[in-house]
Amino acid sequence: MSIVITSKEGGEIPLQPRGIHQAVCAAVVDLGFRRDPFNEGEQKHQIQFVFQFMADGVKHNISKWCNYTLGKKSNLRKMWESWNDKIMENDLAIDISDLEGRHCELQIIHEQKKDGPKPKILMVMPPEEGKSYPDAWEDNYITTVRENAAEHVAATAPNSQDEAMADGNFDDTPAL
Repeated sequence: MSIVITSKEGGEIPLQPRGIHQAVCAAVVDLGFRRDPFNEGEQKHQIQFVFQFMADGVKHNISKWCNYTLGKKSNLRKMWESWNDKIMENDLAIDISDLEGRHCELQIIHEQKKDGPKPKILMVMPPEEGKSYPDAWEDNYITTVRENAAEHVAATAPNSQDEAMADGNFDDTPAL
């Protein structure tokens, strides 16, 4: 017996709607060191933020990836500043895990890519008083993100600081 499936069948996942959405940061996940797509042979320490929001009665997840740095031009610093509505002091150390569970407003756009439009978080803003914000819900997406990150970090973690430095995977950026 054969079962034929065509590419037009099945679960096309709709794009997250563009606009401003009341959201919650459902997960902050340390992804460890990942290949840098812009610099061959180099790696960057990355963090994934998973946000959740409701639109038209549908639950949505959307992620933002940032390098593990608070340099003046870093996306993590820009996101933190817009979310907290203040400029970060140069010597400030932050615990990014504190962002998990915090409410925010997301501005989502659709960016045109080779394979069609893709949703992108343009800005993370502080929540507005008087608006209703969702609480985080656990779902397969977040579970998978956490499990994959833990497996990747365990598989790529150096055995010692000396080994990390020899591999070029040592980042002396202060802990966030």
